[in-house]
Amino acid sequence: FDGQEYHFNYSRFSFLAASTNSEKLSKPFIDRLKRFDLEPYTKPDLVGILHKNLKETNFKEKVEEKIVSVARGNPRSVIHLSSDIKNFCSQKNISNFGQKEWNGLRNILNIRPLGLTSSEFRVLKYLNNHGPQTLRCLGAYLGLDSVTVQRDIELYLLAQGLVGIDVKRRITGLGQKVLIECEEKS
Repeated sequence: FDGQEYHFNYSRFSFLAASTNSEKLSKPFIDRLKRFDLEPYTKPDLVGILHKNLKETNFKEKVEEKIVSVARGNPRSVIHLSSDIKNFCSQKNISNFGQKEWNGLRNILNIRPLGLTSSEFRVLKYLNNHGPQTLRCLGAYLGLDSVTVQRDIELYLLAQGLVGIDVKRRITGLGQKVLIECEEKS
């Protein structure tokens, strides 16, 4: 730096890296690390984050659990929802937040059950209306490549038990219930 050399004894330093997408890191980099896989956030963890961000809000009817259920297990999503709730309460001049207020905010922000994205909703609807489909067919329907469908859409639907794979992708009974709930909210 600035014409001077610095010598570091790297055996005396530790580096820490965190990623939610470790599959995107290069194999040689990962091979040089000691890996710790953390457990996913639980609903009580996410409810705690919600409460820390909304200390002045009183929740009614255990609505907190319904709020965090759309956060997809992501604490950043809970923080964003906290901000939306804070703005909603400020605009309505309320300090109590219950099911009625949550339904109103969900309608304003178009939040679907389980936090489903529009693409995930479209996949459920397509599978329900057209029966089991191949990954390539779903990609063509969505206008996306197969890898994107697998990583960005299918993983969440599988994790939630909304679709299953028996050579082809099919909607499950739970997926049909969630689809009906989504359509009722539309």
